[in-house]
Amino acid sequence: MKNLAFLSLFIWLSVSLSAQTLYDTISVVKHTSIKDQQMSGTCWAFGTISFIESELFRMGKGSYDLSEMYIVYHCWPAKSEMHVRMRGENFFTFGGQMHDVMNVVANYGLMPEKAYGGYTMGPGHDHSLLDTALVHYMHSIAKLEYPNLPPDYLHHVDSIVGANLGVPHEEFTYNGHNYTAESFRDELGFNPDDYVTITSYSHHPYYEYYVLDDKYNWASGLYFNVPPERYLQIVDSALLKGYSLVYDGDASEVGFLESKGTATIDLPDNSNLIELRQQMYNDHRTTVDHVMHVVGKLKKYTGEEFYLVKNSWGEIGKYDGYILMSSDFFFLKSVALMLNKKALPEDIRERL
Repeated sequence: MKNLAFLSLFIWLSVSLSAQTLYDTISVVKHTSIKDQQMSGTCWAFGTISFIESELFRMGKGSYDLSEMYIVYHCWPAKSEMHVRMRGENFFTFGGQMHDVMNVVANYGLMPEKAYGGYTMGPGHDHSLLDTALVHYMHSIAKLEYPNLPPDYLHHVDSIVGANLGVPHEEFTYNGHNYTAESFRDELGFNPDDYVTITSYSHHPYYEYYVLDDKYNWASGLYFNVPPERYLQIVDSALLKGYSLVYDGDASEVGFLESKGTATIDLPDNSNLIELRQQMYNDHRTTVDHVMHVVGKLKKYTGEEFYLVKNSWGEIGKYDGYILMSSDFFFLKSVALMLNKKALPEDIRERL
């Protein structure tokens, strides 16, 4: 029934009990059910894996529940190695970015949830001990030099991660077939190279790649910079063509209210949104603190338009885990977006 979650949601939204909350559907992309990251800072894995599940729907592969923790398992050693290479001067954290997921998929493959749950408490996630142990260990060794730096420190990182999440099996059986993570990815036909992350800020040239200047970009991932007047055009065009996107940006804004299921922002009259987007990033009013899955767009009876965003905090709030995000909030507070390259307008795709 998971593949019907999107349908029941929109029926419910469209047949609201109150005329004041009636919405028309502009676009909707098929997606899987709401998940719960629980007590783990792994929104980047949940949001991007949800996006991949939607891509599999779009590709005609059917419904899959993919493992988020398989991604997390492989990211921690990579983060640890980078922290040592940076001599402890970068931000070592449980947070991450969308391209971290794609890097793991490219290098290690994918697993279904049934093959690797990575649970720390029954069928659930509490990473307080894992995060604390890794941070303490890495802070104790990151600044060390030869001969004091332990040559086998990554083995120790692996043991901490494995003790908490469990170690994935090299082979697993799914739907009666035997796979490795790589062969499972390949049978699905999912290619991480088909995806791009875009952003839109004037302190870098447009239509060029740059390394996003944010502490969570520990892997120095490249982002393609587009003019702000094209930013929402790209989003709307993708959704109408049946492509979803991954949102990377701010969820700490006062108008982000998960209990109400809304994300809105109060602005002075005649605000210049293009200038304000850049200003808010420059002075840190816009922060990178959450990753979610953008699955549609709705229009309220008043004419206001909202993006439908699938969160990973469980079925909470007025819309059971979904957020209705106003266009202004989306434009100002989404730092970056990931999408399939084919979803881009042709003139932009040719510049990649």
